[in-house]
Amino acid sequence: MSPEGASGAKQDIRSDIYSLGLVLGFAATGRSPAGSESVPKVLYRIMQGHLDFDGSEPPLLDVVVRATRRAPDERFQHPDELRAAVPGQEVTRNHQGARPPLGGHGVPDRGRLLP
Repeated sequence: MSPEGASGAKQDIRSDIYSLGLVLGFAATGRSPAGSESVPKVLYRIMQGHLDFDGSEPPLLDVVVRATRRAPDERFQHPDELRAAVPGQEVTRNHQGARPPLGGHGVPDRGRLLP
C-alpha cells in the first residue's frame, strides 16, 4: 500500500508503481520492506518512508528505491519509465508509436474509475 493509499488520499498509477516497488523489494531481500509486525507499525513505516531494502543491490536497489519514494512526484511516473530503468528491458511501442493502454487490455487508469 502506498503512503497516499494509507492516508486515504487520491491514488493513481504511481500508487501501483509504489506497490510494485514493495514487491520487488520483497523479492530481492526475502522479507517485507515495511516489516511484518502489527498493521499500525507497517503503516507507520510506509507513511514515514522507513523501508528496509538491506540485501538488495544496484541496479535493482536503485529502481526499488525510486519506485517507493514517499512523494508520488518523485517516483516513476509511468510503468514504461520503471521498465526502462531496469537493465536489459526495452520499452515497446505499438506500430503507431503510442504507448499500449495501461493494463494491456484497454482498462482506463484507476483515477477514472474512482469518484
